[in-house]
Amino acid sequence: MGYVTGSDTIVRFALAVGAAIAVLAFVMLAFILIMRIVFALRDRRREMFIAKWRPVFALSLIQPLGPVDRVSDSEMPYLMNLFNNFHGIVHGEERENLNRLARAVGMYEAAIRILVVGTFSQKILAITAFGYLEEEESFERLARYAEDESTLLSLASAMAMVHINPQEAVRRLIPLIVSRNDWAAANVYPILHEAGTAAVSKNLPNAVMQATENDALRLIPFLALADVQAVEEAVRWWLGKTKKDEMVSSCLKMLSSPANAPVARYYLEHPAWHVRAQAAILLGKIGGREDVGTLTARLSDKEWWVRFRAAQALAELPFLDINGLKDIMASQTDRFARNIMEQVIAEKGA
Repeated sequence: MGYVTGSDTIVRFALAVGAAIAVLAFVMLAFILIMRIVFALRDRRREMFIAKWRPVFALSLIQPLGPVDRVSDSEMPYLMNLFNNFHGIVHGEERENLNRLARAVGMYEAAIRILVVGTFSQKILAITAFGYLEEEESFERLARYAEDESTLLSLASAMAMVHINPQEAVRRLIPLIVSRNDWAAANVYPILHEAGTAAVSKNLPNAVMQATENDALRLIPFLALADVQAVEEAVRWWLGKTKKDEMVSSCLKMLSSPANAPVARYYLEHPAWHVRAQAAILLGKIGGREDVGTLTARLSDKEWWVRFRAAQALAELPFLDINGLKDIMASQTDRFARNIMEQVIAEKGA
């Protein structure tokens, strides 16, 4: 009578496991091969689609087109990508020609559907296309997406909003710029730049003056995109109110007209070194001959950055040539003042 030993059981188990692993490996290999074929076919389909439509888009820029075929929802993301890319390199009437073609193939309606059922990347394409199409009725939809928890979706929506209605978009986006910590300044700046000086000047300076101090600190750097007169009104309003060194420095960075030279001279005596340094930078841009002595005195400041900025400011004054700078250096009895002037003169290539 036969019997099964423990070692036979182990062998059979090992063989079963080996067979299972082999089958699993085969299934995985087959899956990978199938997916590669699927991706290759998809890429080929996309390339053929683009090859067909790129000449159509190019031709639409220079002449009206006759009736065109509607594009299926499955292929619409390819067309949106092409449409968005074309919009990035054309201007004026050419953009309107592109928009007429996009409307004719059903892009606007497809974009609405994609926002509901599309993938994340397809939604980005649809939102961008909404902005370029400049359909007013899509503004509120984009405004809702600007509040989406996704940073990319919200920023794409904000940019699309300024394409449609710059002034209203800036007004609606300012509270989000303040509240959304995920909106980095480097991402917000291009959006406001696209909105334009008029839209920023109408909304941002007033918002800065009405904001809390912390919120104003967030907004002030973007005043660089506004009209100088509106900027200086908001900045000088805060300079007359704030006691925060950080706020003073931020405000000084925004000033640019010679009329603010007295402000710079005042803050050159500020107890905070970074305020003194910023005041020196400002005087280098707008100062006059009467400021040479004021800046020269800062060459002996206890803080290196203040000495450096004062020396740079002297070097930037248009009426001081290299010989004038060397005379200032020679007149210094403080070795730190001489050293910093020597460094700045060397940087100017003298």
